[in-house]
Amino acid sequence: MNRKDTFEVVFSQYINDRALATDTIKHMKYVINLYQKENCVFLFSETTKEILNNWKMILLKRASAETCNNYLRHLKALYSFAFDEEIIDQNPFARFRMVKVLETKYKSITIEDINKIITYLKKSENPLSPGWFWIITIKTLFYTGMRRRQLVELKWKDINFDKQLISLNAESSKNKRYWDIPLHSNIYNDLLILRQKHESIVEPRFITDLDDLQVFNVTLFNHKYHGNKLKRSQLSGFFRNLSDRTKVKCSSHRFRHRIATDLVKSHSSIKDIIEVQELLGHADIKTTLTYIEKNVDKLRNSLEELTPIDA
Repeated sequence: MNRKDTFEVVFSQYINDRALATDTIKHMKYVINLYQKENCVFLFSETTKEILNNWKMILLKRASAETCNNYLRHLKALYSFAFDEEIIDQNPFARFRMVKVLETKYKSITIEDINKIITYLKKSENPLSPGWFWIITIKTLFYTGMRRRQLVELKWKDINFDKQLISLNAESSKNKRYWDIPLHSNIYNDLLILRQKHESIVEPRFITDLDDLQVFNVTLFNHKYHGNKLKRSQLSGFFRNLSDRTKVKCSSHRFRHRIATDLVKSHSSIKDIIEVQELLGHADIKTTLTYIEKNVDKLRNSLEELTPIDA
């Protein structure tokens, strides 16, 4: 007799109930399989808070607190769903404590470091070729604040040069929503040049279908990259190589922090912060606020304005 509280059955129902991205489904499958394997748990009803705490300790021996919480949050979402659907009578995650994560130093990138890596990419002997392609990639990340997935999945039809807009589709969005962002004047010509290079290299019979092709497809310009389109892992690999060669810590996400910080520094009202939230596509403004670098000098000036005590 088939049971309704097996992981396979519940996860199948969970997928049908939620509009999950393919990568999310893949990651959750990995977490579920790992949990079952390391705890010998096969049915939902077998999980206890003690088992969860033991697994938390196992994970912390080989992974960071952030990774541990990531795994536990995915598992918690599944158990909350099973409890709400009355598949299980008790939720073992009720009053369960995640790992406390220490606040780390703000991860951004300075303008000086951005100029440093661009100078490096301009060198003719630069091994991370083609340098011009990666410069356009970096400038696009800097002037849009888009996520890695959004940049990789961007197609030419998403860029409206006439209206100077970039459309970020729901499929590539973390929170499954669609929105438009401005096409900055400082990357307008760069993207036009990139499109012209696409047109010169793509077979004539495919020109009419160019709008459906990937914008940042490095495989067209460097055949050392495997496959026929840029993958997220390849983009991350490029930034790791660039970081190693220039000694500048850089990633696609650091540019999101940079744009949020710069915009809030120049516009300090609540209305302006909401505009930054809209640009970055955050569902909650609290997330936007975590991207903003603390301005120590501004805080210092405010403290200096305090009424002095008589002493």
